Amino acid sequence: MKNKKPMQDYFTVLGRLYTNYCCGHQPVENRTKTKTFRSIGEKMCFDLKKSFPILEERFIHFKSVVGELLWVLSGDTNAKSLESKYGVTFWREWADQDGELGRIYGYQWRHQRLDQIASLEYGLKHHPFDRGHIISSWNPNDLDEMALRPCHCLAQFFVEEKDGERYLSCAVYQRSADIFLGVPYNIAFYALLTEMLALSHGFKADKLHWFGGDVHLYVNHVDQARELLDRRAELKPLPTKPKIVLCRKKSVLDYEPWDIDLNYYCPASKIEAPVAI
Repeated sequence: MKNKKPMQDYFTVLGRLYTNYCCGHQPVENRTKTKTFRSIGEKMCFDLKKSFPILEERFIHFKSVVGELLWVLSGDTNAKSLESKYGVTFWREWADQDGELGRIYGYQWRHQRLDQIASLEYGLKHHPFDRGHIISSWNPNDLDEMALRPCHCLAQFFVEEKDGERYLSCAVYQRSADIFLGVPYNIAFYALLTEMLALSHGFKADKLHWFGGDVHLYVNHVDQARELLDRRAELKPLPTKPKIVLCRKKSVLDYEPWDIDLNYYCPASKIEAPVAI
C-alpha cells in the first residue's frame, strides 16, 4: 500500500469491468431494465491516514455524501425530508408520492428493537477490541417493505493498538455495486462514518476495506467509464490530497453539516450518467 496512488483499487476494478466490455463479454440481465457487465467478489482498501478516498478525476458532490449519512444516522427514511434538509435528491426516484421509502437504512440502523448506532458506540467505548462492532442493513423480515433492498448491507468496525495509539478501521460488504455512479459515493459514505466514529471515541481513522459481491458496469455507462479511465491516465496528481476536517462531537448522532468539511478537494468536472431504476 505504500506506493499505491489514492483510489488506485477503485480504478483497478473499474478497468477490469471496462475490459470485460472491450473483450466482448456478454452483459447480463438484472433487476433493472439495463444490462450490466459484472465481476463477482471484488475488494478494495483505502488508507484513511493518507487521504480521504474520493474521486478527483470527476466531481463527487461531497455535501450529498454528508447529507445522506446524517439522514441515515437520524433514522429518517423519507426522501422529501432528505431533500428539504440537505438538498439531496437521488433517493426521490424510488420514493412514493409522499416521499416514503419504507424500512430502508435509517429504519434498520435506528428503529429495530436494538438501536444499532447506540449499541455500536457503546461497544467502541466499553469493549473496543470486541469482534461484534457491526451495523447490518439486511433484514430479511423487512425486505418486502423497502423501496429498494440495501446495496451496502453490512459494516464491521475494528480497533487496533499500534505504538500506543488506537486506530479504527471499517470493513463494508456491498452485495450490489454500481461501479461508476454509486460506488464512489458509497466509499466516501463509509470513510466519513469511520472518521466521525474515530474522532468521537478517541481513535485515529486507519483503513476502509470494501468488499463487493455483484460489482457491475451498466452498458449505458461504458463511455463514461472510458472517459474516467482516460482522465486518470492524463491528469497529473495534485500535491495535496483531500483531507477531512471535523468538529469533535460526543456521538456521531450529534453532527450537523457545518461540523464536517473536506479540504484540498479539487476535482475535475462532472461526468453525467443515467441512473438505473
